[in-house]
Amino acid sequence: MRAILTVILSLLVLSSFSQTIEERELDLKTLLSGERTGNPMTKISELLAVDKFNSTAIELKLFFYSRSNQKDSIKLFFDNLINSNRDSAIPYLLRAKFSRFESLKENEKLNYLKIAYNLDSTNVQVNYLLAETYYELFNKDQTSNWRKTEQSNVYARKCIFFINKGCTIDNHFRETLKYPFVQLSNYLGDTTDIKIYNDYIDKTSYFPASLFIDMPSGWETNYMLNVMRRLENSRLNWYSKHLKAMKEPVLQGSEQSDVFRFTWLRSFHHPVVIGLKKDKDIVSVYWKVCDGQGGYEPGKMTINETKQLTITEWKDISEKVDLINFWSLPSLDKNNSGLDGAQWILEGRKNGKYHVVDRWEGMEITGICMALLKLTDLKIEKNEVY
Repeated sequence: MRAILTVILSLLVLSSFSQTIEERELDLKTLLSGERTGNPMTKISELLAVDKFNSTAIELKLFFYSRSNQKDSIKLFFDNLINSNRDSAIPYLLRAKFSRFESLKENEKLNYLKIAYNLDSTNVQVNYLLAETYYELFNKDQTSNWRKTEQSNVYARKCIFFINKGCTIDNHFRETLKYPFVQLSNYLGDTTDIKIYNDYIDKTSYFPASLFIDMPSGWETNYMLNVMRRLENSRLNWYSKHLKAMKEPVLQGSEQSDVFRFTWLRSFHHPVVIGLKKDKDIVSVYWKVCDGQGGYEPGKMTINETKQLTITEWKDISEKVDLINFWSLPSLDKNNSGLDGAQWILEGRKNGKYHVVDRWEGMEITGICMALLKLTDLKIEKNEVY
């Protein structure tokens, strides 16, 4: 009997350690959402035991400390993290990233980032946060002074330096960071590299950033407009996190198989992705569902299925696409939006050409998206279609 209990206990221990970091993070978020009961601090400690620098766990730990007015505990946590890992840039980076919990001043935040940079100048997050911090200082100086100042010049040059450095390390950020780059270069009167950044197409972004980042007219020379804050709050981040959770590939910039992909983000229902693919004469449809909500967090993927179709079924969808002039439709309709509801995002890649159309509650792409849904084995109730 004791031997059996030992085996069961060992299996439970192995099961807990076999969880991925992502699964542990999801367990923690599920607990916080109220879907499960338990002690969140226990889950946080378990996550930090396997990943001592886990950003999600650290942010939540600091949140609970802050909510219970344990300011000293926040300082002690970071002091211990730094003292235990003095040769690593990560503790300094995390202290700067979550500086709001300690109410650090900008110069204190910069000091930690400079230490992190000296320890690892190739860390893209360090470079990004340095660029962001200098940009915030630039924006604040412009908002308060309404004119050019030597201090603003310094902040602008520093920000551009770290944008360039970060984008050299990882050009994934280049398509979005071109916005502060262009704005600051105009401020400094140095427009040499602006065209290079403006023409840059990031092949690693789910969607063309210029479509989903809503910049007002004249943003290039409106130095009191905080473009980095607009980047953080863009639809691009919202949509991308759902596609990433479903382990979807980037369609734009690729010339592989032809495909139509429908991403369905309903505010209060599970996010859905349906893809119809044609590789030569082989046609298939796949569908994925996460257990979160389309208007909020994606959650964990619970359905991932595929089946073979006929070339006739591909042609039927392709003809429907052509009938609504999909390839010529504007990607966005600014008059078509709402607070709650659903975003219907239809992408097409055919013969090397890529296009995306995003509509609130479907509009002109509804018929095609519903036709794609019918090709799957998903059962969606009528009251869940919106």
